[in-house]
Amino acid sequence: REELEEKFERALKRPKISRRKDEHDLTNDDDEMIQILKQQMDAAAKKDAELIENGSGIAINKVKLLPKVRDVLSKVNLAEVILDNNLLAEVRQWLEPLPDASLPSYEIQKTLFTALLKLPINTNHLRESGIGKILLFYQKSKRVEPKIKRVADKLISDWTRPIIGASDNYRDKRIHGVDFDARRLKLKANKPHKLTAEEKRKREADKTIYEQQAARRNRAAAPAPTVTDYRFAPRSNVDKSQQSIATAGVGSSLNRDDQFKRINQKLS
Repeated sequence: REELEEKFERALKRPKISRRKDEHDLTNDDDEMIQILKQQMDAAAKKDAELIENGSGIAINKVKLLPKVRDVLSKVNLAEVILDNNLLAEVRQWLEPLPDASLPSYEIQKTLFTALLKLPINTNHLRESGIGKILLFYQKSKRVEPKIKRVADKLISDWTRPIIGASDNYRDKRIHGVDFDARRLKLKANKPHKLTAEEKRKREADKTIYEQQAARRNRAAAPAPTVTDYRFAPRSNVDKSQQSIATAGVGSSLNRDDQFKRINQKLS
């Protein structure tokens, strides 16, 4: 552990070199530093989870490591190395709810969300790290501070816009609709789906620390909070011609408010 600390400190304090000589060696040093930080972040998260689950102490390992994490994430020249080495997976781990269902400290949330705003994250990084899921949770959760929720909204908007080819102009927004096929849905629901080895591995990797620890102890874990987003809206079955007939029939001289009042009077 002390050796890892020394290596990390040397890499972090290394002076910037303007020459391109030994550039390959410098890149390798950066890779090593990020890998060391990943190990430290993973260990801190697991120790905190264990302390909370067992009630055997105060979980401050992540808080103690936070200044070091902030220092690395704030270095613009390390952005590419951070993403290539999938440090986002550890960021996701730190943002996950704890075994007692509480959220990480506000300082951890603020530091990590601020860093995410500055990183050039693309679709591959999202897929590899799985961080998009935890951001959706922060976007929907009622326990998240408004400032953090706004950052989560912005990040999700920025990340999903290129994926779906959407414009950032609200006037250009289009709602994509599809016809509902009940028969197809029924067939899909009744068709048994056997998970492949790769799907099983991915499902296991997507589990939170709490769920992994519960599985090892053969205990049931409380269901993790999930959110659902929809890509398509169902097409309306209302006939527009019927709508026009309704407006041209009895009471058509009344505006909508008057019609609503008349209906209320009849019902009451």
